[in-house]
Amino acid sequence: MKRLLALGAVLAGCASGSRPGVGADASDPHDAPAADAAQTHDAPIDAAPTHDAPADAEPIDARMVDARMVDAAPPPPDACVPVQTQLLANPTFDLTPAGTGWTQTLIDPNFGDIITSFGATPQSAPFQAFLGGITGDQESEATVTDFLTQDIAIPPGTTKLELTGFFVVGTAETVTFAVDTSDVAITKTDGTPIEDVLALSNLNASAAVAYAPFDHVFTSVAALAGSTVRLRFTSTNDQTLSTGFEFDTLALTATHCP
Repeated sequence: MKRLLALGAVLAGCASGSRPGVGADASDPHDAPAADAAQTHDAPIDAAPTHDAPADAEPIDARMVDARMVDAAPPPPDACVPVQTQLLANPTFDLTPAGTGWTQTLIDPNFGDIITSFGATPQSAPFQAFLGGITGDQESEATVTDFLTQDIAIPPGTTKLELTGFFVVGTAETVTFAVDTSDVAITKTDGTPIEDVLALSNLNASAAVAYAPFDHVFTSVAALAGSTVRLRFTSTNDQTLSTGFEFDTLALTATHCP
């Protein structure tokens, strides 16, 4: 049986002193004026720079040391260039065999798999995910629920996580309040909810029965990065008048450093 469907630096060098010339008469202390004698006695002081000229090389050596110190500084770390990675296996549901990469928990296997070619025209052919479309009465239950899940490893350092896709809702319900519902969420692998993505009901049905886009950027990305989480689709129908919730052409995109 088919599920029922009613029709997202520089240092200066030191200056060298100059030694004064000493004449032949300068050796006779009686002929030399007192001032000249004083100058003669002071000459060795002025001469010191001439003999010490190699000291002028010290600033050059200092510059070389400074240069070596600069060269020895570690280079700055490479900057991160973020990449975008699509994380889902079989995001369009079109790989064969049908259902590859996904776990389907069916209301009733007799009604066929969730990933199917039945229902509205697929947003990307040939398959789509069809949840719901079965009433509680058909299973002798007050409500019936099915699940479609996939576990995903979120890369460490992820700074943005975004789920996009398309959905369509078709219903046989005529009431003006929600009785049949569907939910898309990220949970822990034990089913504990982390963040809701999309909540739908029979009130989202449209006469056109055409796929509409949805887009969700996760606010809990810091907690999700580096962990394995579960993407979960679910639907619940009441006893009568079923609603079908269909999804197609998904992408779960992580922005992260490789």
